[in-house]
Amino acid sequence: MHYRPAQFLFLFLALTFSGCLFSSSTNTTTAGTRIGQTTFEQVQTGAQRSFVEALFGQPCNKTEIEGGEIWTWNYCEDVRTRRGMLFVLSSNNRSQSQDSVFVEFQDDKVAKIWRES
Repeated sequence: MHYRPAQFLFLFLALTFSGCLFSSSTNTTTAGTRIGQTTFEQVQTGAQRSFVEALFGQPCNKTEIEGGEIWTWNYCEDVRTRRGMLFVLSSNNRSQSQDSVFVEFQDDKVAKIWRES
């Protein structure tokens, strides 16, 4: 089989610049306080308000209710991924997740704790 110089040149250029043909990028944005499951499970009914604040940090919201208060911590994550090939094919993916933790206090003690995702 006889190869022409143009074929070798094409193969050389394709291998050399293949990194320029494909691109991929990911951008992650977060907001709020993320409270992991292990940390969440450390708070039980009857725990002191000061313990919850030391463990979770300052809440983003405090709501007065009859005989007590509900504290809320929110967390949001937005992940955007872009992949492309030689300006011809491209895909954009986006995933969002939200998580909120609520603690109801009665007489400075935890009456109820729950999470919504």
